[in-house]
Amino acid sequence: AFILRIPSAILEPNSIPGFTNRMLSPLVKHIFCAFHKTSKHFNKKHLSVVGSPLRENFDFSKKCNSQLKPMHLLILGGSQGARALNLAVPKAAALLKDHGYKMQILHQTGNADFASVQQTYEKLNIAANVKPFIEEMNSAYADSNLIICRSGAGTCAEITAMGIPSILIPFPAAIYDHQTENALELVEAKAAILLPQLDLTPESLSSKILELIINPEQLEAMSKNARSLGKLDAAAQIAQAVLNRFQ
Repeated sequence: AFILRIPSAILEPNSIPGFTNRMLSPLVKHIFCAFHKTSKHFNKKHLSVVGSPLRENFDFSKKCNSQLKPMHLLILGGSQGARALNLAVPKAAALLKDHGYKMQILHQTGNADFASVQQTYEKLNIAANVKPFIEEMNSAYADSNLIICRSGAGTCAEITAMGIPSILIPFPAAIYDHQTENALELVEAKAAILLPQLDLTPESLSSKILELIINPEQLEAMSKNARSLGKLDAAAQIAQAVLNRFQ
C-alpha cells in the first residue's frame, strides 16, 4: 500500500505496540490506539485513542449488576483456558466456602482442563457451572459481578464496556509483558485489581475476592470506573476518521 501510495492506517489494541505495528507506523497515514499510554510509543502526529472495536452481536446496554447476591463470579482464561486460573480458582472458592462465603460460579476452562477442573469442584463439594468454552459471552458478562481473567486487549475492551469489576491475572509470557500494562490502565482507574501470576495462590486469590465481598461499595465503585473506561463506539470512530482523512 505504501509503495502504491494507497493511504493506510493501523490499529494497536494493546498498551505496548507489537513489532509489526512499530515497523509499520512510519509508513501509515494514521494510527488508532485503544489505550492512552500507547501514544508514547509512536512518533506520529496523526494518532487517535479510540478504544478497540467490539463485537457487533453484543448488547452492551446490559450492564453488570454489582449488587448481585451471592457474588456471581466469572472465570475466563481465554478461549483455550488458563491452567494457572484453573488450578487456583476452585481451591480459592473452597477457602471462601469454609469461611461461610458462597458464590455462583461460571468457569471457562478450555478443552484441555475441562474434566479435571470439573472433578476438582465436585471433590471440593462446590457447585459450579464449568464449561470448556462459553458461546453466549454477552449473557455470561451480564450475569456476573466479578470476573477473574487475563488482560488481553479484547477482554479489557469488553469488560470495561460492560462495567465489570475484575481481578486481572496477566499472562506472564505475553510479548513485552503487554498484558500487565493493559491491566495497569484499569488498575490505575480503580476499575480492577492486579494479581500477578507469580503471586497467584488459592490464599492470595481468595483474599482478593473476600475484600470485594465484604466491601460492596468498592465493588460498585469499580463497576462505575470500569464503565467510564469503556468505549462503545470505537469501530464507528475509526470508520469516520478513515472516511474524513483518506478522501
